[in-house]
Amino acid sequence: MKRRAFASEALALLVVARDDEGTLEGTVREVRAAALAQASRVETIIVDDGSRDATAGCAERLAAELPGTVVLRNLRHLGVGRAVLSAAARSRSGLMLYVPGDGRFDPARLPELLEASRRGQVVAGLESKAARKSLPARFWRWLASGLGAGDGDGVGWTYLWRREVFEGLTACCASEAFFLEAAARAGRRGMRVVSVACPPRPGCVRHGAGLAGGLRALLELARLWGRLRQEDSLEPMERVNLDASPLHGFWWPGRDHGRERSGPVSGVRPRLERLTIEAGLRPPWLDADGDLLLPVGPALELPPIGSEILASVGDRPAVVREGGRVRFLFDAELSARLRLQEAYAGLPGPLASALARLAARLPSTSLEAIAAAFRVPPAGCVCWPADPAVEWLRWAMLHASGSQGEDRPPVAPWPHGKSWALVVTHGLAPGREETSVRAASDVDLRLGIRSCWYVAAGLLRSRPELPPSLREHGWEVGLLATDSELHASGGGLAGAARWLAGCHELVDLHRLTGLRVAALARPAPIPASVSRAFEYDCSVPDVEVATLTAPLLGSGTIFPFTSASGALSLPITLPTPRRLAILGHPARDALGIWREKVEFIRRVGGLALLATDLEPRLGGSSDWLSVMAELLEPLLSASDVWLATPAEVARWWGRRGGARKASGG
Repeated sequence: MKRRAFASEALALLVVARDDEGTLEGTVREVRAAALAQASRVETIIVDDGSRDATAGCAERLAAELPGTVVLRNLRHLGVGRAVLSAAARSRSGLMLYVPGDGRFDPARLPELLEASRRGQVVAGLESKAARKSLPARFWRWLASGLGAGDGDGVGWTYLWRREVFEGLTACCASEAFFLEAAARAGRRGMRVVSVACPPRPGCVRHGAGLAGGLRALLELARLWGRLRQEDSLEPMERVNLDASPLHGFWWPGRDHGRERSGPVSGVRPRLERLTIEAGLRPPWLDADGDLLLPVGPALELPPIGSEILASVGDRPAVVREGGRVRFLFDAELSARLRLQEAYAGLPGPLASALARLAARLPSTSLEAIAAAFRVPPAGCVCWPADPAVEWLRWAMLHASGSQGEDRPPVAPWPHGKSWALVVTHGLAPGREETSVRAASDVDLRLGIRSCWYVAAGLLRSRPELPPSLREHGWEVGLLATDSELHASGGGLAGAARWLAGCHELVDLHRLTGLRVAALARPAPIPASVSRAFEYDCSVPDVEVATLTAPLLGSGTIFPFTSASGALSLPITLPTPRRLAILGHPARDALGIWREKVEFIRRVGGLALLATDLEPRLGGSSDWLSVMAELLEPLLSASDVWLATPAEVARWWGRRGGARKASGG
């Protein structure tokens, strides 16, 4: 073949070496000489993938001697797939050839590979026709065919790619499984995958990946199969406006720049990945060893060479700094939306519903006795934040927006220059002791608290004079959905909708602003018909541990957010007296627990929302009310707190999110 056949093509040699000090130099020089005889321009990119010998020194000498040669170093072994991706990101050539640094590649086979590139975008070099018929080869070809790489032609030991294969490629495989993934993704995008005979040089023995490497490749291919199925499901998925997403009010300046105003919100359930945060992006409230569990999805992108890694998932960079700019390599908005779902890591619905119906029939004393068997050590309540993933995302997003030259909003954008907000609410249901209600109102009046009273529907019907009397003191009135009322309506989403249909007249008559649903009976998510009837929902905790229905419930955030049903949710961020009592904490313990949580909320700049239950033994006793007053009295005179009712918080947050401005006042 004459050189002029590829006179217009530039070829990149992607040389991956690991412990190849004895073969690297000869490989690079021979393959480079053969490439110069075929292509108009040749660049050589050597990746030292965590070598433990003198490979790095050999590569540096070659870079100093051979024009167009650069060296990339991985301080630890990341896998041949990651090495190829790093080299491809650095290359500017139209053709890219993978060359192992162990001397197996025979330069005499290069013309055949280049000629095959005229027929397809991916060229797989086969060891031999006989090897292709072997049982392992058939197995890998079957896998490749299932992933979408044509008829399994993506299986080879060396590869030549056209540049368009790597454009927009977000690979999840780091080992040799990457080659199958690249072929599969190319095939799914309408590119052609072809094979050509390319036997390795005689006498050269391949460095086997071993049993561990083979298992790693199989695991990566299994994950790839699931991710491809997930990506396929994104296309027909219902899409909604971001203004109705859980990020309404969870925003950062410029998030709309260059982005569509819609996004998938259902059917995407990436698994929780462990995120390691580096010091450059670690907020002061996150412990040094506090790794996060986060639904990182869809796939991580490839960072540019030379980026500073600020967060990673395993050996994959997740957040990087490029020339002073912070950039996410995954869909942070989608991850926050998924993590903000109102109930996660819970037990299946039928079991949770059965326990809720059982609990609704039991008196509080029996419920407390049953819960004793499920208790965790009391110290489990005071680890704030128990789930810091969403708050870290907020922190990181603010840093990312500020690093791009945008006006960054304050960490806690509350009105009047306040850095955090405080809200007090009470739950009032039939059967509560009149003395407890009177005692709670006396505390509010003495301290001057403008609280919100959530009143059960049955009580509103039997005592219609109650809402006007509460409003006379400047208090807000909302609707309380009790366990017994929702159970009588049939439970579940359908029961909640039936219950609300019977309450519409009460909502309009008494101008009820918000909704609070009992924790055990609360359907998740609340139906959209329920959420549209109120300005906000105040039902879900930020994090609740050791519940009867699940090991972990909550939204994971101490800021208002829009739930999956479209309702603005104000999370209950201070552990309720009911929950603390069930976990075995006496009233005096609550003071220390609440103060520690309030201190965390002040540092982060969130919403401190206390929701009391006026049932005796579970929050309505004089001991609990005394502790509540002791907590609130010094906070009410603090200069940095915004004292508000839930409706005021909801209206402020709604205006702020709707305007999408950085102003905090």
